[in-house]
Amino acid sequence: MNFNSIAAIAWVTGMMVSPEVLMLQGNIVGTNGPTYFVAILAAMALHGFNAMIYQLIPTQTNLQSGEIFLLKDTFGSLIASTLLLLSRPVLAVCLGTAILVAAGFVFNEVFIYWFPNFGFAVVLMLTLLALNLISGKTAAIAQVIFVTIAVCGLLVLSVWAIYLWFQSGDIPYQEPVSFDIKSLAPAALLFIGYDLLNFTNGTGANVKVTFKMLAGIFLIGLLAILWGLAAYLYVDPERLADTTLPHILTAKKIGGQTGRVIIGMVVIAGTCAAVNVLFQAVSRMMSQMAANRLLPAVFKRYSGRQLLPLFCLAGSVGLLMAIGFAGSDLLDKSIRAGLLFWLWSYAMTQMALFIQWRKKRSPYQRPRPSYWPKLHILVFGTMLISSVGLILTDNNTALLLLTMLAIFIISLFLACLGLFFAKFSFANREPK
Repeated sequence: MNFNSIAAIAWVTGMMVSPEVLMLQGNIVGTNGPTYFVAILAAMALHGFNAMIYQLIPTQTNLQSGEIFLLKDTFGSLIASTLLLLSRPVLAVCLGTAILVAAGFVFNEVFIYWFPNFGFAVVLMLTLLALNLISGKTAAIAQVIFVTIAVCGLLVLSVWAIYLWFQSGDIPYQEPVSFDIKSLAPAALLFIGYDLLNFTNGTGANVKVTFKMLAGIFLIGLLAILWGLAAYLYVDPERLADTTLPHILTAKKIGGQTGRVIIGMVVIAGTCAAVNVLFQAVSRMMSQMAANRLLPAVFKRYSGRQLLPLFCLAGSVGLLMAIGFAGSDLLDKSIRAGLLFWLWSYAMTQMALFIQWRKKRSPYQRPRPSYWPKLHILVFGTMLISSVGLILTDNNTALLLLTMLAIFIISLFLACLGLFFAKFSFANREPK
């Protein structure tokens, strides 16, 4: 396996090793116990089927990703632009803010007590920005390092926990707090982000890319099963269900101070992996939107770099940290809203391919088995049902719906504004 393949899998798994995902995993284990493992397998299957569609999306010359062209061709410029702005940029800013600040607290608590936690968060963000500004290759090398540290740390703790259990022969905690099928819905959020591969390092959408997405989903799914088993064996389910730091509780229970240090490294590396892939992919997506005339020409790449998109993303994260937005309920709901909109974007991509298939439009008429159209509808419906379930079972549904409405209105406004200025910016560049 060459470096490009390794880097591709690192891009695919970047968001899946973030502290946000570790928190969701622990909460699901605490609430549902052994049923967590069924939920993981179901989520792997759902996202595996969804990842398979990317081999059907033709690569666009000089645009890198055909997904943008597909949405624009199917739904029109305004809907396509709104869909693209609803999820990935929101997560890049809101999730980036939350986990960077969390990494700062972990660094302060575990490694260097006197170092300011917000200072570390800012240093981390500026470092990741610099890596992306240097080159895509540099960011890819860093991504492989980040993901390797996070995966190896979780693997070490998981194997350690299972080994200790075999040695002792008893299971301290077996029963979940309660069982509720609706509480398994968050498992659908654990594998989001594999599609970012289409926006990194000029990777086109084809069968090889789909294979790398599936490989990443399988790798993280296996790791999630092992880590969930470790949490199930060693931590009181009630504590797992109620805390926002179930991964730290689990690591301390397994290895004491050593486990605490290992999970500290995992949290920081996972934060870097998630923010790095979001900065890299979302900035490229915005550049490609400009190339498709969905954003002004100023967002296009210059000298091989996405300068304005990167500075916009990093500046927005820095602004939210500066005003103390991290840790607020509104930020948490914004992250959940962004994840739900991401599920919707998956659903709309499935629907776009189904519509193009019904219209028998080229270049979307690639050879495919007869059951593929049914698969489009199945995944489309499952994504929407999962998102509705997550909304209805949220601990503050009203605030979540208001946050989603606000994000939708802002995204729609920005899409209109982007299309308006794109029309004039490209008109001024065309020869008369």
